Amino acid sequence: MYTDGGARPNPGEAAFGLVIFIDGNIVKGHGEYLGVKKTNNHAEYQGIICGLREILTQLTFVEDENNRCRASCTLYTDSELAVKQLNGQYDVKSADLLPLFTEALEIITEIKSYGVSVCIEHVLRSRNTLADNLVRRARAAKNRVDMELSFQIATNSTKSAKRSKS
Repeated sequence: MYTDGGARPNPGEAAFGLVIFIDGNIVKGHGEYLGVKKTNNHAEYQGIICGLREILTQLTFVEDENNRCRASCTLYTDSELAVKQLNGQYDVKSADLLPLFTEALEIITEIKSYGVSVCIEHVLRSRNTLADNLVRRARAAKNRVDMELSFQIATNSTKSAKRSKS
């Protein structure tokens, strides 16, 4: 899962975006406008929380007979602050971020209770373009936006065609 959040200016009009892949296929692309007077960090955490909630709903479809999943979840975000806070390397000093941080950790704990390993990694902004584009679209529309999943089908078809020519 890739997430991103942003505000223009900071603080200002904010939005987040997320893209969830399962077995290399996009299953959800979503952006959401958060309003004004929000910070980049607030938007980043809102994207992480929304994505983790969606991961949790996806788990219900892959449970085994013991209600355990044999899967892993890697969350990629370009927010180094959120990554280091969620991985326990930094303390959360902002009173505004603390409830969001706590909520994210609670969802991660619930996901892990299904036997799913969760890894949170920093990714360069240049490798987070799908989520970043959803942030921009949601902020411009001042609304929710969803990714057209036909994009993934076209991308897969192109890759398959290139492989078959080799």
